Amino acid sequence: MLRTYCFVMLIFAPVLLQAAHITDKLLAGMYAEPSSAGAPIKLLPSGTPVELQTEKAGFVKILLVDGQTGWVEKRFLSDEKPSKVRLLALQSKYRQQQAKIGLYEKELLSLKKQNNADAVTKSNKNDKRLKDLGSALSDSKASLLVIKAENNKLLSQLDELVKTSLTKKQPPKPISVKPVQPAEQPYSVYWILLIIPVCLVVGLVWGMRMQDERQLQKHGGFRI
Repeated sequence: MLRTYCFVMLIFAPVLLQAAHITDKLLAGMYAEPSSAGAPIKLLPSGTPVELQTEKAGFVKILLVDGQTGWVEKRFLSDEKPSKVRLLALQSKYRQQQAKIGLYEKELLSLKKQNNADAVTKSNKNDKRLKDLGSALSDSKASLLVIKAENNKLLSQLDELVKTSLTKKQPPKPISVKPVQPAEQPYSVYWILLIIPVCLVVGLVWGMRMQDERQLQKHGGFRI
């Protein structure tokens, strides 16, 4: 584990010298066996989605999206998304809201110009459209203000995590891994094992009876 930590620090040393602050990005080593004695087969960045399979000796066997499997220390796994991942998702939503507001504003301006040039008979229809667009624009601006507040809150949390990581490195909250329970054997197998001998006996009795009837027909109804 110490070798992995030193390897990660060497990779990010130039970035730390040039950047204004340190991010909360973490690279967790994935091993072929439930042990950190050897070199990791892959380094997983913070926020990588995985599927938990089984747990052994403080390690958890995981399945990646591309189908690759390996072992990761349990203390690196958490149900909660990292702050960096939440921040990126929120920023994406923020940009989408800004683009939507831009479209509403363009359409609102176009309808205002059209409303001034149209005849009186068409003005009522445009006024209704303007009212609808104005309401949609107000809702989008309100949503944008909420997203801005959440964005600032996450930025503050991210800065706090950065300051905390400089003084004390806290592992993420571990999660419990439930072992996969083997499927119970259906009861139909036992019924089949009981029915087979019965069918054999019934078939044997039926065959003997048919043979007896054929003998009676052959000899005129008399048994030999």
